[in-house]
Amino acid sequence: MVTMKLLLHTVLMISLPIGTYFFLLHIVFGGDKNMVAWCGAGAICMVNVVIISYVVMAWSEPDDEEEYDEDEDEDESEPPVLLEPESLKARSPDGRSTTKRRHTATRE
Repeated sequence: MVTMKLLLHTVLMISLPIGTYFFLLHIVFGGDKNMVAWCGAGAICMVNVVIISYVVMAWSEPDDEEEYDEDEDEDESEPPVLLEPESLKARSPDGRSTTKRRHTATRE
């Protein structure tokens, strides 16, 4: 959906200002070359309209993060499983896995 909105506004950003320029130049002002600056100003206004419409559409779009947060809350019924790294595992003489404890001396 986001891609379609971006594509739509890209097409509008190209066609609307150019169309507005030539519409104002040939239809409204009758081809008067002295009014080119006004035609350019109208095209600039249309660029701003397209930008504002894109910002409004993006602002009103729901956040995807909110949907993911709701899904994560449902999965929290089971606690996460913590795995020990292989460096902490040791084998006893009978082949069973035991855990080595790291003893660290603290200097004061």
